[in-house]
Amino acid sequence: KGKIDFFEANLFIPSLILKKTRETYGQLTFEFQDRNISSFDYKQKDVIVVGKAKHKSMFEIEKVDYSTIKTPEIDIKTATFKRFGGYNQFKTSEGSVSIEYLMRLKIKKREIPLDVIFNDLTLRFKNRIFLDSVKGEIRSYEGLRGYAKSNKLAKSQIELTISPHNKRSINMVIVGDDAGEVLRRGSYYKNGYGGNFKASILYENKKKISGSLKIENFRIKNAPVLAQIISSASIIGLLDNLNGNGLLFTKIEGSFDYVDRKLALKEGVAVGPSLGLTMSGYEKYGLKGNTVNVNGLVSPVYIINGVVKTIPLIGKVLGGDKGEGVFGVSYTVKGNSSNPTVLVNPLSILTPGVFRKIFNVQNN
Repeated sequence: KGKIDFFEANLFIPSLILKKTRETYGQLTFEFQDRNISSFDYKQKDVIVVGKAKHKSMFEIEKVDYSTIKTPEIDIKTATFKRFGGYNQFKTSEGSVSIEYLMRLKIKKREIPLDVIFNDLTLRFKNRIFLDSVKGEIRSYEGLRGYAKSNKLAKSQIELTISPHNKRSINMVIVGDDAGEVLRRGSYYKNGYGGNFKASILYENKKKISGSLKIENFRIKNAPVLAQIISSASIIGLLDNLNGNGLLFTKIEGSFDYVDRKLALKEGVAVGPSLGLTMSGYEKYGLKGNTVNVNGLVSPVYIINGVVKTIPLIGKVLGGDKGEGVFGVSYTVKGNSSNPTVLVNPLSILTPGVFRKIFNVQNN
């Protein structure tokens, strides 16, 4: 039985990414109840870890039952760590974990596989609930592989599968039936609603991410930047839809790269019965605000414009690229993300298909 004061010590617990600097409070209380059972209680500022351990011998732990694991980013009510013959297992139910914490975890080489099994877990992002009732299983051994699933995302569901790409990165595929809800919960975009989606992501670390995104039947409402583009392009009748039931885009797709706080969008396309859009550019994240620079083309009455594309030869010349109709207006959005400047080239409406690129507003 004992009590250790860690005030004058630097501590680091890798498995929890838990650090304690010297001259800050930290204390461990423990008791060997017999040769095979011990209890422990560790505390420091904003941290409590309490449980019991079962030993094969005095210094070889076979099983740990946690009654509390609480840090600023983790709050788990019950959990069990257990050693099996060929692998180790950490199993938990009920609790919450921040996504920021998960993004700081590093994939490390393990001599023995570790299976992490979770049920009824809440994921938080920026101190808000992102996903709830999450369950799944992930194995850490020569990379990460596994799955996770949430069935209580505003009466919809989302699924994640993970597989190793190489020793330092992983492939993630995320599918769900409400892209708008996911984007709002993550504070990525607040004006989208509904939409089946699939995101394929190559994750190396939180500073280097790439992938692609596809969304079907996505509706946009009350979007100020899109309203400025539509208004500047003098596309009559669409503003009422945008501010009412919203504009429907039957298909949205594109690829992206995120490196050192800069998100680059490549070959972005959004098409619907009333409008077609192409998008490319970047958003850069900063401490004092984000800056954006995106350009593309907006084609009104896309479904009618698209008919011309089916005409042999003429369609290839006049139809333009994916997301473009026969006639369209080129635009640029740049400046502070919260209040960007929208520039539109009205002359580009006169240039059909592939020829309008000559009058691209970015180059003139």
